Amino acid sequence: MFNTILGEKIFCGLDLGSARFKASALKRRRSGDYELLGVHECPASGFKNSSPTNLNDFVEGIQSTLGGLRKKIGSRLKDLQVGVGGDLIEDRLSQAVIPLMDKGSRVITPGDVQKVMLQARLLGLKIEEELLHAFPQSYQIDGVNRASNPLGLYGRKLEVELLLIAAPTTPVINIMKAIQQSGYEAANLHWTSYAASWASLTPKMKNDGCALVDVGSGTTEVLIFKEGTLRHIQKISLGGEYVTNRVAQSLGLTFEVAEEMKKNYNVVLNGDQKKEEEVLIKNERGYLPLKRQAIDESLEPAIKELVSHIEKVIKGPFYHQLNAGLVMVGGGALLSGFLEMTEKATSLPVIMGTIPIPHTALNPAVFSPVVGLAMLGSRKAFSYASDARLGHWWENFTYRLKELYQDYF
Repeated sequence: MFNTILGEKIFCGLDLGSARFKASALKRRRSGDYELLGVHECPASGFKNSSPTNLNDFVEGIQSTLGGLRKKIGSRLKDLQVGVGGDLIEDRLSQAVIPLMDKGSRVITPGDVQKVMLQARLLGLKIEEELLHAFPQSYQIDGVNRASNPLGLYGRKLEVELLLIAAPTTPVINIMKAIQQSGYEAANLHWTSYAASWASLTPKMKNDGCALVDVGSGTTEVLIFKEGTLRHIQKISLGGEYVTNRVAQSLGLTFEVAEEMKKNYNVVLNGDQKKEEEVLIKNERGYLPLKRQAIDESLEPAIKELVSHIEKVIKGPFYHQLNAGLVMVGGGALLSGFLEMTEKATSLPVIMGTIPIPHTALNPAVFSPVVGLAMLGSRKAFSYASDARLGHWWENFTYRLKELYQDYF
């Protein structure tokens, strides 16, 4: 029935990165499968450190990105799922407890779970923050019985521990204003790195234990999953731009030239390359000849430093629970030798992120976050359609009757 309610629908993701804006469009078929209609990217403008810096430039950048995607797919863009990250994201744990009965025990209902989660959100959020995501870590019944799912169990009080992902209200309002001035409506705001997990991680990987490493331009974000949910987050203040700056300083290049060279000639610790071989690097004055050895030596220290920070995070409290290893996404993950260095440092299997949708000429590591955003939008619509099913409605109604009976009798 929910497929009939949902039907075939197009979902759009917009990833607002510090270096690039990316957009994606997915069609969800009645069968539940996805079709990737297209992706488009443009240089970021009017947007730095995950916040708008120039409204007019920001609006133009959004229009260029979404307009380019619209031309590719030939369809109007709706259900826009917006992704942000980097310095804008705040995470913290929050706890709350609610009484169920003064005397005796009663069955815990969905209403009880909603109440205690709402209380934890209220206690954990600051006044000037907007909640993006909330992940239950565990529930506790009567202070002693820990449970992953308390529904149907008996108790007198219910406690929850939530992992909250939030963003400051003012930048969020400015982002939404710019999107509206661009001629579009944002349906939801998400954390981009979490959205990438929807495209790159399977339910089994999340259940067995794995880490998603999103190497962005300004920061690297490590997300650790276990038992099907997000358990830990760590931000590293190093990313692709740090590597580019180190290369530019070492070789005396501009940032733009160093960035282009990094993409085309990154040969970190690649022993089969001829160190004395010269590479022509295009700059504003023509072509600059550089030896591969010089390129290697300029890239290697910065990448080793980034790998060292990732190693410290991975070898933390969850290290022995990462049975499915590491998955790398983001433009920085494409650096040659980066995955091998990380695998050696962590002693865990490391793979590049993928997209579970047929595609051509698309780099999964770069576009998995924006594709994941569109998938999150589909998931929300799917959940709403599922909630409309008769069986789900009747189950909630039955729980509510039990709750009223226990409260008054």
